[in-house]
Amino acid sequence: MATEPTRPRTCPDCGSTDVIAGVKISMTAEVGSIGLSYKANVLLHGTEALCADMCQACGTVIRLYVKNSRRKWITG
Repeated sequence: MATEPTRPRTCPDCGSTDVIAGVKISMTAEVGSIGLSYKANVLLHGTEALCADMCQACGTVIRLYVKNSRRKWITG
């Protein structure tokens, strides 16, 4: 499982350290999930939600990540 960084991050765009971690990414107009697909079992697939670290000063998204990186990811 991924862990949040304990040190302050610096925005590569504006240099600010006003970075918020773990912002959830969601959809507002449609039904469904945004994220990475994985095999939940033989018949079902799941979606691992994406999170973002974002600079509050300029709005730059510094990184995208998932909280649980140990999945049977669907590729190709």
